[in-house]
Amino acid sequence: MLTGYYDEYIVNLVHTYDVSSGSASNITSLDGVVLKIPAGAIAVDKKLYVTSPPVPLPPMYHPFQLNNYDPAVRPVKTAIEVRFVDRSVDINKPFTASFPFKNADISGMDVNKLKIFIYNNITNKWILLRDCAVDTVNNKVSATLTKLGIFMVAEYNPLRGGGPDDGGSTGDVIINASAYPNPFNPNVNSATIHYLLPQDLDVEII
Repeated sequence: MLTGYYDEYIVNLVHTYDVSSGSASNITSLDGVVLKIPAGAIAVDKKLYVTSPPVPLPPMYHPFQLNNYDPAVRPVKTAIEVRFVDRSVDINKPFTASFPFKNADISGMDVNKLKIFIYNNITNKWILLRDCAVDTVNNKVSATLTKLGIFMVAEYNPLRGGGPDDGGSTGDVIINASAYPNPFNPNVNSATIHYLLPQDLDVEII
């Protein structure tokens, strides 16, 4: 097992994996994370790693340390990081990733509500990836991703209140509603409103 450093935290590097620029790369980590990276996703061959959580856990690896406890999100376990050894490099094509879970990890949870989240290290918040597929036979959650980073599998139930990147809203209908400009300026011809919905709904702005 290799040892490296992530800021002031010690990181255990599980293993490194070769990613080819000229052909597809199918990677299965020792933790059971499966990555399917298409040809041409990087300009030159690179090595990729999957880390186990560092000790002590910085906030991005421990979701409950972010924005206090969020009842809408119940993490299955601590997060895991997937990056190239050369951290200046990222994927330039969509790829698929599958993250495993154990039955013991989801005790009391609704397996069909498991989602993948990615950590935004600029806003220090978790971002929900909505187009996730749950495989209850092989116990894994999959999604198409566009970048590497720190990921977490969690049960997501916005009807319990809250939600990722919610700014403290109730989560019953609209999550993270924000408008620009704010306050509204009637002299500006347009305004931009960002929001998330727990499901497909008709929205009326009045």
